[in-house]
Amino acid sequence: MKLVSFERNGAAGWGAVVDTGIVDMSRRLGGRYPSLKSALAAGALAEVASELESVKPDFALDAVKLEPPIPDPAKVICIGLNYRAHIVRAAASFPNSLPLHPLRRHARGSQRADHPAAGFERARLRM
Repeated sequence: MKLVSFERNGAAGWGAVVDTGIVDMSRRLGGRYPSLKSALAAGALAEVASELESVKPDFALDAVKLEPPIPDPAKVICIGLNYRAHIVRAAASFPNSLPLHPLRRHARGSQRADHPAAGFERARLRM
């Protein structure tokens, strides 16, 4: 099951990709789950899957603008060596575990960065 968030005719929605189209789950389940994030948080994947049985897409995939699956994540986790070719090119070793440096989201356009290296980077730029 491929789940997506999208914009269509200026309205946000979410659904499932079926063949070459999208089944609009925001129309079918939007009263209970207004976003993909809320459906996932409620553990409603079985309900979503049952809605998809024997249905045709509501509209073509190219009729929407795909958005990030979860447009408003509570947490973003990044790692600099995120694919094998990059690790090899950087002559680094493969990590045994992921270092966790929490990032906090701020309002769009904010210059704040709550990352351990952010203060160092700002200090280095002032030198």
